[in-house]
Amino acid sequence: MRLFLFLVFFVNLLFIGCTHIETKKISKETYFKQSWEVVSSTDIDVYPIFVNCQALTEKQEQRSCFEEVVTNSLYSHLTKQETHFNQSFVDSLHVHFTVDEKAHFCIDSLEISSDLQSKLPQIEAWIHDGVAQIPKALPAIKRGIPIKAQFQIPIVFKVD
Repeated sequence: MRLFLFLVFFVNLLFIGCTHIETKKISKETYFKQSWEVVSSTDIDVYPIFVNCQALTEKQEQRSCFEEVVTNSLYSHLTKQETHFNQSFVDSLHVHFTVDEKAHFCIDSLEISSDLQSKLPQIEAWIHDGVAQIPKALPAIKRGIPIKAQFQIPIVFKVD
């Protein structure tokens, strides 16, 4: 019985052959492009890591440590700036930045209200200087490869 099934399979293979089976070759570049399209760039395996965060193994801990170091660095720089206000206020801004494959920080955009901009005309320069002073980090990793990663940090100003 097994011999019969084998012969039927073999005879069908002879008559049909492999000529009806189409294979499609794609280039290496096309494969990598399609591969990266499948995985979202926001879904990174390892967040950028600072020296004091290297012992953390959980992804959420790494993210929290990264955000904490960036935020503390910016707040530290901003609190050193001399300002004088006649009235109290609360306002915020958002810093959109990228950490590239070599772990360089680059501001993409700043969302600053016109009210905050009028009260602190130097705020953009202060933010740029603060980002330049963020400690050196290791880049974000995805599939074992350093990648660019974009982030957003809110900064709240409260003046009493």
